[in-house]
Amino acid sequence: MKFLLLSFILLSVSTFRGICSPLSWHIEEPEESGSGSGDSIWQDITTTPSESGSGSGGIPTTPYESGSGSGSGSGSGDFLWQGITGTPSESASGSGDTLWQGITTTSYESGSGSGSGDTLWQGITTTPSEIWSGSGSGDSPLQGITTTPSLTSTNPEPWIHSINVETTITARYVSTTVITEIENQASVSQDSDFRFRLSKGAFISDFFMVIKGRVYQTVLREKEEAQKAYNEAKRQGLTACQVTQSINDLLKFETSVNLLPNTTATIHLSFQEILRRENGVFQHKINIFPKEVVQSFRADVYITEPQGISFANISWEQDDSLNTDFLYDALTVNRLSDTKVHAWFNPSDEDQEGLSEMGLKGDLVITYDVERDSGAGHIEVVNGYFVHHISPEGLPITPKNVIFVIDISGSMNDQDGANIYGSKIAQTKLAMASIIDQIREFDHFNIICFSDSITRWNTAVVEATSGNKLAAKQFVNGLRADGDADMHGGLMDAIIRLKELEDQNVRNALSMIILLTDGEPTSGITNPSEIVESITKAIDGKIALLSLAFGASADYKLLQKLSGYNQGLARKIYSDSSPSLQLDGFYKEVATPILYNVDVQYPENAVEMDTLTKTNFLSHFEGTEIVIAGKLKDDYEGNKLSAFDVQLEWGLTKTTKSRLDKGGIDILLEPHQVDDFAQRYWAYVTVKELLAQLQLEIALSEEEENSIRDKATDIALKYKFVTPLTSLYCC
Repeated sequence: MKFLLLSFILLSVSTFRGICSPLSWHIEEPEESGSGSGDSIWQDITTTPSESGSGSGGIPTTPYESGSGSGSGSGSGDFLWQGITGTPSESASGSGDTLWQGITTTSYESGSGSGSGDTLWQGITTTPSEIWSGSGSGDSPLQGITTTPSLTSTNPEPWIHSINVETTITARYVSTTVITEIENQASVSQDSDFRFRLSKGAFISDFFMVIKGRVYQTVLREKEEAQKAYNEAKRQGLTACQVTQSINDLLKFETSVNLLPNTTATIHLSFQEILRRENGVFQHKINIFPKEVVQSFRADVYITEPQGISFANISWEQDDSLNTDFLYDALTVNRLSDTKVHAWFNPSDEDQEGLSEMGLKGDLVITYDVERDSGAGHIEVVNGYFVHHISPEGLPITPKNVIFVIDISGSMNDQDGANIYGSKIAQTKLAMASIIDQIREFDHFNIICFSDSITRWNTAVVEATSGNKLAAKQFVNGLRADGDADMHGGLMDAIIRLKELEDQNVRNALSMIILLTDGEPTSGITNPSEIVESITKAIDGKIALLSLAFGASADYKLLQKLSGYNQGLARKIYSDSSPSLQLDGFYKEVATPILYNVDVQYPENAVEMDTLTKTNFLSHFEGTEIVIAGKLKDDYEGNKLSAFDVQLEWGLTKTTKSRLDKGGIDILLEPHQVDDFAQRYWAYVTVKELLAQLQLEIALSEEEENSIRDKATDIALKYKFVTPLTSLYCC
C-alpha cells in the first residue's frame, strides 16, 4: 500500500439519476406528482422519477426529459403544442383532438407535425438553449415565433447568502466548522458549486447538507466498504455521494449542488487539524474565496491554551500588494483571560468590494504563542489521555555539522518556464551566499556538488571561520551546471565526511545534510528504492537529512522518503515565487538546533507504553515544538492527582527530570472548546504516524502491513477522520 501523507486533494463524487459525475456531488430533489382535470395542460398526469406517466390524450411523460431540437408546425384545434418537437428519444402520433398530433421525434433531432384549430405556439421554430423572441398574430399567444440565437436567460445565478466559520483551538488542537447558505432565486433548477481549501494535513470529520428541510447526512466507513455501497446505490439509480482522500499537494473540498427553483441549501463542513510551532509562533490560516461578495460573512476563532497565551493577533493576507488597512474595524481580538482569546472577522459588503470585484480572496490568519520556561514542557491530561508539549526556553544553542549537497546537473540551467527570477543554478548561488553568512563560528560545514561526477569544496568538514566562509562563497559563485545527476553518489560522499567527525570524536553536535535537487537521479544508482535503502543504512539514525525539491520536475516522493526515514523533512521550492528567498527562509528554520538526540521517558506504571506516539527525536530546532501523546493506565492513581513525572534526555550527557503540572481540567467543559482534545490529539497523531509507515514503504511483512492498516482504520473510524483508508458516504 502506498500513501502520500503530506499532500492530497479531496474529491466528492455523486450520482445524478444513475450517472456518476467526478469531482462533484450533485443532489437533485425527486420530481413531485400532480393531477388535474378539465381543459388544462397535461391533465391527470402522475409522474415518478425514472418512470413514465400518462394523462389526457395518452401522453407519455418522463421526468427530466424535455423537447429539444427544432421543429415547425401549424394547424388549428383546441389543443396545445400541435406540431411541436416532443420528448427526446420518444415518438408519439395521434389524430383528432389530441396533444402533439402527428409528431415523430428523436433526441436532439427536429420533428414536424400538423394539426388544425386555434392552438398555442403555432408555427414555432425552436433551437435548444435559446430564448424566444419575435412577434406573431392570431388568437393564441406566441404564434409565429422564431427564436434568436445567443440570447441568455434572465434567471439570476445562485448566490451565497451567508458564510459562518467557527474555529476552536484547544492546546493546539483545531476543530473548524464552515456553514454556507446558497440560494437559488430563479424559476428554474440551477447548479451551484461550493469549494473550500483546507490546511495541509487536515482531516475532514463531517459533511452534510440541508435542502428543503431534508438532511443529506454522511457516515464514515472503511474505504472499500464505502465504495461498494456507493457503487450499489449508483446501480439502483439512487442519489448518493462519497467523500474520499487522495494524493495531491493541495487539500481542497469541492461539491456541486443542483438547486430547485426558489430553494436554499445549507452546507456544513467540519475538519480537524493540529497546529505546529514554526519560527516561534503558532499560525492558523483559513482560506476564504467565495468568488462573490457575501451578504453575511463572519469568522470566529476561540483559543484556549492552559499553558498561557503570550500574545495573539488576527490579520488578512492577499496575494497582491493591496493595502488592507481599511479592514481594521472588521478584525478584532478580545483577550478574555491569560489562557483565552476570542478573535473574529466580520467584513461589510463595502469591505469585501474593496478587496476585489469577487469579494474576499485570501487568508484569515491567526497568530499566537504560549508562555514557556526552561523545564521539560507542559502536559495536559483529560479523560485518561495526555498531550505533552516540549519547547524549552533559554537553553544554549547546539553546534551543528552541516553539509550542503547541491545538484549541478544540466537541468539546473533551466528557468522553469516563465520564471522571472533566473535559472535555478543562479537562484541557488544567490541563496547560498546568504546562507553561508548565517553559519555560526562554532559550526562546521562543507559543500558537495553532484552531476555525473562529485565535486567537493573541501575534503573535510571545517570550522566556519570568516576565511572559510569567504572561500566557500567563491566556490559557489563559480559553479556551472552540466551533465547527469548522481544523487546517490553525492549523498554517500556527505555521509562519509560526517562520519569521519565521529571517528575523530568531534560529535558533540547535531550532524545534518541539506540536499537541494531539481530532478530525478540519472547517473550512478538511479532506482529510488535502492537509493532510499542504501542511504538509510549508511546514515544509521545518526544524521538528519533535509531535502529541498527545486521546481516541478524534482522527484518529491523520493525526497520525502529519504527525509522521512532519516529524521528530517522535505520541502518544495516553488519557481513562481522568489526561490532564493525560499531557500534562505528554510535554512533559518533549521539553523538553530536547541536539542539533539532527544529521548523522553515516562513511568511505566503510569502510561500504556504501546499507546505512546514518537518519543525519540534526533533534533529540536529553535522556534519549534516537540509533541507527544499517549494514554494513561486505567488504574493509575496519578490521573486524579496534579503532577506527572517525566524524564527528558538529550545530547550526550544532559538529563532533566521534571514533575510536570497537569493543567486545563477545570476549563475544558466550557463552550467553544474541544472537551476531548487530548484523546483526539492522540488519535490524530497516531493515525498520521501509522499512515507514514505505509507511505515510506518500510520493509514490512504482509501480516505487519495489515496490522498497521487495520489499526489506523479502526482509530480513523472511531474519531471520524477521512483518511486514505476511510471515506464519508451517504445515500
